[in-house]
Parts: sequence; structure tokens; C-alpha cells
Amino acid sequence: MTDKLYSGMLASNIPLFLMAGVALALALLVGKATHWIKVTGVVGYLLTGFVLGPEGLEWVEFTRLEMELITWFALGFIGFTIGGKLPLSLLRKSGKKIMFIMLGGIIFPFLFVLAGVYFLKGSLSLGLIFGALACTSAPAGTIAVIYEYRARGKLTNAIVAVVGLDDAFGVVVFAITIAGVSAIMGGNNSFWSTETLWEPVKEIGGALLLGGAAGGILALIVKKIHERTELFVLTLAILLSSIGTAMWLGFSVILASITMGMVFVNILPHECRIIYRDLDRITLPVFILFFLTAGLELRMDVLLGSGALVLVYVLFRSLGKISGPMAAAGIAKAHPKLKKYLGFGILPQAGVALGLALLASHKLMDIGKPEMAGLVITTITATTVVFEIIGPIGARFALIRSGEARRK
Repeated sequence: MTDKLYSGMLASNIPLFLMAGVALALALLVGKATHWIKVTGVVGYLLTGFVLGPEGLEWVEFTRLEMELITWFALGFIGFTIGGKLPLSLLRKSGKKIMFIMLGGIIFPFLFVLAGVYFLKGSLSLGLIFGALACTSAPAGTIAVIYEYRARGKLTNAIVAVVGLDDAFGVVVFAITIAGVSAIMGGNNSFWSTETLWEPVKEIGGALLLGGAAGGILALIVKKIHERTELFVLTLAILLSSIGTAMWLGFSVILASITMGMVFVNILPHECRIIYRDLDRITLPVFILFFLTAGLELRMDVLLGSGALVLVYVLFRSLGKISGPMAAAGIAKAHPKLKKYLGFGILPQAGVALGLALLASHKLMDIGKPEMAGLVITTITATTVVFEIIGPIGARFALIRSGEARRK
């Protein structure tokens, strides 16, 4: 019994749950400190994980299975949150021009980062992985700035739509890319073989079907049950079941969760708001645990050896995110404010990119590429810190220069 009780003990011989509590509390405090100095709390959570992990005090060290379970759950939770912010009314209001601009904000950073990493490292596979990771943004950081400055107007509405949509499309790009890269590096020499193409089709198509079914079931249950505590429990139960089914069948967890949220919000928009308000109770601890886990993966030796890669990724992703919407807005003849400033509002990158980087590292470990796996997660963790600092600054610049910020 004692062996079982302490099988999850830490390097310092402190029981797992005690250290987990200390880690969560410490991460919260450090996050508050970084927020106080005008840097997002995400940076504090990452730094806490790094300090407590194998590269620091060696107090916390999760097994690979534990890391994967935390990653899957957090990704599913993030996906469900994103999906709930994408009702059809927003998509209709956004219009074709916004969709076109959003695609520019995905295609340009993908190609720019792919080219930059390929010329730096000489690896097409590594370039494809980083290119796919460059597509996503961080809705939370951008929306926090919009709220802080009480911004309203065409640019503000466009930014909200784009940061929500490009995560969903970015996940699709990542699923296709990582399936192809895994097949090639795993021994299949053809990117266009039936086996290679089938993986993303299964992963994406299965996720859409699973998420649609889960969202429909949740809507049906919400119609029949009105006790909020029970609804809260059942929502978590269906979300966990969806995550578990996606993991079991090899579908995209985050895409299934995004679809589940989208279906639910479009069937029952009013009830959806109530459910999400209740879910807010656990959002912060889930996010803290997720970023703590990412911080544990940070390797200083890899980071010091990949300074040029971090610089290339930050520079080329920023160029792509700014120039892509600018070019697309010009072609679509969108409002001048969108052309000039929208790209600056979608620079932040955090949760989704980190989650996808963790998934990519797990895939690379599975096919015997541990060095590349470490390089991916360490680089994205480092660039997340950079983008969580410069991203909100870019959003602030866009809102103030466009005249939509009501508080300076």
C-alpha cells in the first residue's frame, strides 16, 4: 500500500499531491507578479514549471504518460472554449473578406517560417512542423487587450473573428502536416502515398464527426436537465468522453473539442453562455497546470543551442502574421484599418501552439527522433514567452492607432 501511495513521489520525496498544490499556488503567485510588470501571467506559469522541473530544482518530474494526459485534457478544454466563441452569427457577420484575410494570416506565416527554418537547419521536415505551428494565434491575450482598452469598431470585430477562426484552421494545417512528416520520417518516402494521405483524412474527418455528435448530445442533455451543478458535471463528462474517444481512435483531440463547442453554441446559444460561465471555475487551474507542464519540458542546453532558430521563428512568423492579412485585405479591398493594423492584433501565440508542439514532440518521440522532439517543444516554449510579451504590445498598437481604443 505504501509503495502505491508513494509511487508518484517527487525527486525531493515530497508526496505528489502536496507538491502539486504547492506548484499551483506558486505558479499563481508568479503569474500575478509577471502580470503586475505588464507581462502576461502565462510567462509566470512557464517559468515556474522550468524552475521546479528537471532543469531547475528538480522538485517536479512527470512521466511521459502523465505529461500526455495533462496535454490531451488541456487541449480538449482549450478547444471547447474556442469553439464556444464561434457562433454562425459571428461567421456571417465576418463575411468573405474576413475569411480571406484569415487565410492570409495562416498561409504567409506557414510559408515564411517553413522557408526560414529550412534554410537555417536544412531540414524540410523540421521546416514543415514549425511552419504549421506558426499558423495559430492566442485569442486570450488579444481579447484581454481589447477588454482592457474597451475597444470597439470594425478592426476590433475583425480581430476577434480572425483569432478564433485561425486556431480552428491552424489545427487542420497541423494535422495534415504532422501526419505527412511522421509518415516520411517513419520510413514512408512519399508524402502523397495513400497511407500518408489517409492519416490526416481520418484524424480531421473523425474529429469533425465525433465533435459534432458530442456537441449534439450535450445540447440534447441541456434541453432536458436544468440543474446547473448537474449540467456542469455532465458537460465535463461528455468533454472527457470526447477527448478519450479521440485519443483511442487517433482523431484530433483539439479539433473534435472545437467542433463540439461550435455545434453546442449554435444549437443553444443562451444555454451555452451559462455552461461556459460555470466552466470558468476551473479554467485558471487547467491553464496553470498546462503551462507548468510545458515549462517542465524546457531544456536549457537545447535552448542555448537553438538561439538562432528562436530568432528565425519569431522574426518570420511576425512578418507572416503582419504581411499576410495586409496582402489579403488589399486584394479583398477591405477597410483600410484592417489592411494597416489587423496583423498586429493577431501576433500573440500561447496555449494552442504549445499544445500542438507537445503533440508534435510526442509524435517525434514515437518515431525515434528525441532530439528533434526536444528542439520543437523547447523552441516553441521560448517563442511563446517572446510572443506573450510582444503580442499584447502589437494589439495595443493596432487598437490605439486605429482609433478604436476608448481608454489610452
